[in-house]
Amino acid sequence: TEENVCFVDAISLVDDKAVISAECRGCGRCVEVCPNDAIELIIDKSKFISDSIERVSSVVNVE
Repeated sequence: TEENVCFVDAISLVDDKAVISAECRGCGRCVEVCPNDAIELIIDKSKFISDSIERVSSVVNVE
């Protein structure tokens, strides 16, 4: 396994199975390094975009 792949520590092992928490930011780093191709990243584009705008809007003035 790769240590420190997830910069928000969203991946943990529970009963020898990977669990991805809500902290996941969808960066795809885990997908790239998984030796078993066991992680698939599927992004709902409209939700991803609206969630991203909401996160950014909370810290900067978006016009």
